[in-house]
Amino acid sequence: MIVTVGTTDDIIAPSITHTDTPITVTAAFENSDNDVTWCITKDGGEEKLYINYCTGSLRKAGGQISFKTSGTYRLIASTTDNAGQIHKFSTDIRVYPKPNLTTSLSRRMHLNSQYSSSYTIEKWGNQSIEWKLEKEGTPINMDDYGAFDFSNGNITARFFSEGNYELIAYIEDETEKVFRCAVPIEVYNTPPYISGVLVNNTRQYKDGKYLVTLTPSAIDSDGDFISGYEYINKPSDNYYPVGKIYVKVRAKDIYGKYSEWYDVVVNVSNSAPNAPTISRTPDTISVTPGTKVIMKESATDPDGDTVSYEWEGLREDGIYPLGKNIVRCKAVDTAGLK
Repeated sequence: MIVTVGTTDDIIAPSITHTDTPITVTAAFENSDNDVTWCITKDGGEEKLYINYCTGSLRKAGGQISFKTSGTYRLIASTTDNAGQIHKFSTDIRVYPKPNLTTSLSRRMHLNSQYSSSYTIEKWGNQSIEWKLEKEGTPINMDDYGAFDFSNGNITARFFSEGNYELIAYIEDETEKVFRCAVPIEVYNTPPYISGVLVNNTRQYKDGKYLVTLTPSAIDSDGDFISGYEYINKPSDNYYPVGKIYVKVRAKDIYGKYSEWYDVVVNVSNSAPNAPTISRTPDTISVTPGTKVIMKESATDPDGDTVSYEWEGLREDGIYPLGKNIVRCKAVDTAGLK
């Protein structure tokens, strides 16, 4: 058996490719009467059928294949002529890996919180890496949207605004092919919520209104600081008229995220004081002319308001004229209700 080796011109294929790239192989055996066997050696190893290293198919005229792993390969076509002589034709192909970025960096990050993780990139030969950032599919300036560091095989990231991002490593290998490896990241900020509002009704009175203070309580599941509250229908001086007043309140976290509105009913009531009781000294039905009569009043208010009194028929000197004298007294609260 005689083996002859043909020129590489009989097989046309790229000399450089990547594991993610199908290549087209063209062979000059289409009109041959005999079958063609395709084999491959990897890194100078033993010759094996091409399907051990590739996906796709090869026939007499060639075909399309993709290499499963990186390495230096020799693609060999063998055919036997009618005299039993074996002819082999070969071409060398160097296969580069598709760089893969591997990292456990969180894919969901809280706004303005720092996250870190190591990363690795599968590579062969010299490769340059350039990091970029996209938001909602649009390229953006990294420094405008966060703080990032990629030194010493680690990624450190902190985002300044919410949204859906891709942290992208553009990797150029020595073939000058550029690969895009993206890490999708959702940046979130959960709004706070109002858990309750303490309504403190006081009897402090001013201009026909009563002082009522509202003390809301808010919870932020992210642990963010509650920076303040906003109100609808709350008097600026916190004095409310008598009746029902409907107020809304919402909380705001340190990043400006608002809770839903929370409804508060402020119910201000005022009741008239009880009718006063009057005691007098001397405590007799009648007195002799010129006798000084001292009147004392006493009343309570159901709201606890301070009570003042209005008199009718009361003599300041306590000396009443001859005859029947009628003295009346009304209790008045701080709002003037009698």
